[in-house]
This record gives sequence, structure tokens and C-alpha cells, in this order.
Amino acid sequence: CIRLSMSHAWNGYYKFAWPGDELSPLSKTGFNTFGVALTAIDALDTLLIMGLDAEFETVRDWVKNGNLHFSSNSDSNVFELTIRALGGLMSAHHLSHDIDDVFLKTATQLAAAMLPAFDRKGLHFTSINFATQQGTYQNANGCIAEAGTLILEWEALEHSLKARRYAGDPHSAAQGDESRLPSWLSTVPLDVASGARFTLNRLHTLSEAYDYGLIPSAVSSEGVTAKHGLVKLGATGDSYYEYLLKHWVHSNRPPGGEVGYLRAMDGVFMHLLSRAESGGLLFLGEASHPLGPDTRLDAKMDHLVCYLPGLLSLGVAVGKIGTLWGEASPAMNRDVVQERLLALELPSNSGHLAVAEELMTTCIAMYDRMPLGLAPEIAIFASANARVNSSSATFFGDLGVKHSDAHNLLRPETVESLFLLYRATGKQLYRDAGWRIWTKWEAHARVATGGYADINSVLSNEPDLRDKQESFFLAETLKYLFLLFTDDPSVFPLDCYVFNTEAHPLPILGIDVRDCVANSMRAVVGESS
Repeated sequence: CIRLSMSHAWNGYYKFAWPGDELSPLSKTGFNTFGVALTAIDALDTLLIMGLDAEFETVRDWVKNGNLHFSSNSDSNVFELTIRALGGLMSAHHLSHDIDDVFLKTATQLAAAMLPAFDRKGLHFTSINFATQQGTYQNANGCIAEAGTLILEWEALEHSLKARRYAGDPHSAAQGDESRLPSWLSTVPLDVASGARFTLNRLHTLSEAYDYGLIPSAVSSEGVTAKHGLVKLGATGDSYYEYLLKHWVHSNRPPGGEVGYLRAMDGVFMHLLSRAESGGLLFLGEASHPLGPDTRLDAKMDHLVCYLPGLLSLGVAVGKIGTLWGEASPAMNRDVVQERLLALELPSNSGHLAVAEELMTTCIAMYDRMPLGLAPEIAIFASANARVNSSSATFFGDLGVKHSDAHNLLRPETVESLFLLYRATGKQLYRDAGWRIWTKWEAHARVATGGYADINSVLSNEPDLRDKQESFFLAETLKYLFLLFTDDPSVFPLDCYVFNTEAHPLPILGIDVRDCVANSMRAVVGESS
């Protein structure tokens, strides 16, 4: 069923928008933001995973024939290009085996076009003009989500280029006969990820000055200093915290590399979690910096935050961390942790997985309680322990929605967490929730002529559609739904691959992926026998 949805989404894009960036399904046209066939590149690995081979080969041949150019004379967001286009090309390179380097070569060309964005000492330039090769800031402040969410994709490219140059061994010092190497390999430096590492290291240094490493989401573009603002795991903060764990996993879990993630999650536990009412939904709010015992939360939670249940479960299942709270925070002794668990109405033995499952319940409720059965962009909560701005809001029990926040963009975060929690626990209720969500999108967002459209309000029983199909609906949402219902143990074992924030699976560095998958399959067979 999910495969048929992907075909419908793809066919609408291909018929009306190809090779534009995204589809306007109601007006049956395409439009460009970056001029890089964004939906096609973002969806490459989804097409491959779902066995839509003819569609995949169409895009591959188009790229191979030199039709993809990075030359638009406009400012293009470096973060979006990295997670969607560079991530998509690197995933396609690995999954297709890319014998003639079609995707690796194109990823290298894209990286070369973006490199001027890292030619400075502060945060990277947030935008790049391909035609002029000039980087610019979109505004005076950057955000930690964009600056901290580049490293997986650039290091994946760097590792693959070294492997290609050194005949399969990226750590070899012997280069051999470089005259035999294709010229495109020399268009970027060997340490092509150094700019992304520099930016990330600046943020890590900055985080050391903050309790638990929780940085206000707005940072100065020039000096990499934090601005007074909100500490949040929703928009402008989300994927920075996601990559604290995923960078460690992608790097094959070096000892000590997990500490930054664990500290941040301890801070979330101590300062950002709250109950809507006694016995009500657990939610993750937003707090003004500086944090402290008198900090008051804003009782609002972006749908974007619904990635967190999956992230917490990933740390437990793959990283073997998060059994207890306070693992990386000496000040959080047992008494402090127990007092906090009691305040949150959580069992005394709760670790990361217990909180993940409680937050997952909240994210599911954001769908199930709405008249349309689909989640709003932002939810608010009735809470005595947090500030609530409930003007122009409709409440469904302890969960409310402001009319201005009631739109649904077919986002992936909830189904991503359903997939990861199902992998971690095997509980059928997560598949059931995913099925309900999919049926509602089919009923309300599907456009008969092709594609799916965003929805203006989930508070209406007769939805009004927006004229846009996001590329991430194909790259992330449908992919995670497909994987949620897949029982094949060889499909992306989580100890062999890590998904970037756009759901592009990247092999963990320094391992033999085939051996890893085979070992994972043997382990699954052993557990079931």
C-alpha cells in the first residue's frame, strides 16, 4: 500500500513538475527553489528501497547524461542542500553500488559548488549563490539546527572520496598512480568535510558554557556566540540535538563521543519535560535562557519534536546508552533523578526508553484527537506547571491547537519515531498508529491527478488543501512508513546504517556493511529460533 502511495506521489511530480524542484499538485505545475531537481534527488533512495526500479533508472540516466547542474543565480540554503541533495546523492551512491560513480561524482560537484560557504571563521554562510560562488547570511543570527546538521553528509562524502582515491582503503597513506584517477576526484580537497567539522566544533565549544550543553537556538552568525532566546528541540533547534547522537553512531561510536548527547538529554529531562495535567500527556516544552529551578516552560510542542521518541530509542537500542538518567551528569545523583521522576509521574526505574514511549503517546494523540485524524504543526497543553497562551485555541482534553498552527505539512517525525520504536520494542501499537495516519493522508491529502497536498487545517472535517507537495514527503514520510511495515531483517539494520535528518540511510563509517547486515540477520534468526 505504501509503495502505491509512493508511485502516486512520484507520478504526479514526474508528470507535472519534472525536472523542477517540487510539485504544485493542485495547479499541476512545478516550481524551483534551488534548481537541482530536488524531489527527484531527495527521493532516489526511496524509489530504490521500494523496488521502483524504472523510476530510479530514469533519474539515474538523467543525472548520468549531465543534466543536473549547480548553477542557479539565487541564494540557496546550504543546510537544505546538504541534508536533501548531498544526503540523497550519497545514499543513492551506497545503495545502488554506483559502479560508474554517477552519484559520487555528482555529489562531489555539488560539494565543490557549496565549499565557498565554509570559507570563513564564524558559522558557515547559510546560503550560497552557485552562479557567483558567493556565500551570504540570510540574517544576522544563525540557528543551531542548521549549523549543527551538516556533518554526517559531508563526512560520508569525504570517506567515500578517500576510499575511491585509495583503492578502497580511506586510511591508506599510499596514493598509487594518481594519473589513473578521474579528474573530478581532485575538484575538492581530501578533507572536504573540514568546514562542516569546524562549524560543529565551534558549537560544541559554545555548549560547554551552558548547563547540560543546552544552547539557545539562535546564535550569532559572525562570532558563534549564543543569543538570549529559547532553549528548544523544535524548529531551529531540533536536528542539532539529533546529530549529537547520530554523528557518534555514524562515526562507529568512539569512546566518549556519546557524552554531549547524554548531557543534553539529561538537560531535557531536568528542564523541558512536563505533564499537561495530573495523569495527563507528557510533553516537551520550550524555555527561556538561562535555565534554572524557577524556569517556566512554554507549554507548546512542535510536531518537529516528535523525532525525539525515536532518537531516545535509537540511543538505547544501538548505542546501548540511556538505561538511566544522569549517566553523563555527576550533579544528577540518584536522589535528584528520583525526585524528578516523581514530579513527572514516571516509574522510579524509568530511563530513556520509558520517556520515549510516553512522548510517543503524546505524538500519537496529536493525530488521534484531531477531527481530521492528522496532527497540527504545533500543539499546546493545559498545564499548571507551564505558561499557556490559549487564545484562539481549541482543546481536545489537555491538548489544544491554535487555529494559526492547525496546518499539516505531511511531516515525517511521528512516523519516523513509530518506525524506530517498533524496531526497539516490537509493539504492534506503533504499527497500528502508523496505519491510521497513512489512511488519513490517503483520505484527505491525495490529489486525484497525482501527488499529495499539504492541508490548511486539521480542525475542519472538510480539509482545504495547499498547493504544495514537499520533497520530504517522498524522501522521509513514505520511506519511514514503508520501513515501519517491513519485516525483512536485512532492510537497514540500525547497527549498520544511520539515517540522516532527511531519512537518507548512510553506512556507518569504518565497517563492512555487507558483513554487518549478514551478522544482524544471523542475530535475528538466532533470537527467533
